[in-house]
Amino acid sequence: MRKSVLNEVIKRRPEFALKLLSTFSQRLRQSDETIESLLDREVSARLATLLSHLGDRFGEPYDSGTVLKVRLTHQDLANMIFSTREAVSKEMSGFQRAGLIEVRNRRISVTPQLAKRRSSETLSNPGTAA
Repeated sequence: MRKSVLNEVIKRRPEFALKLLSTFSQRLRQSDETIESLLDREVSARLATLLSHLGDRFGEPYDSGTVLKVRLTHQDLANMIFSTREAVSKEMSGFQRAGLIEVRNRRISVTPQLAKRRSSETLSNPGTAA
């Protein structure tokens, strides 16, 4: 959207500006929470948090979980949590063995149990560094 068009819309409809500001605020808050949750935690906890957030944001219901509508490599996930591809691959395999995620056709399905694991690790390992 062009800046001039946006300015004109805001002048005519101030409530649009308020809604826009509210949306930006919410996104910024979510980003801050995500960044904070990734600091000082083990790779498994950071990865579980990331997958849960991605499921919330880019997922659609599937069987007993949520399938991510985006395809991500282990390297992509590693970059998002400031880790290595090898560490992410190891954790993803562990998550699959534990039934916390499924991977089919390069699509990741996240189960509700992953979110439970994430919150229990947050409570039991606050401040544990990777």
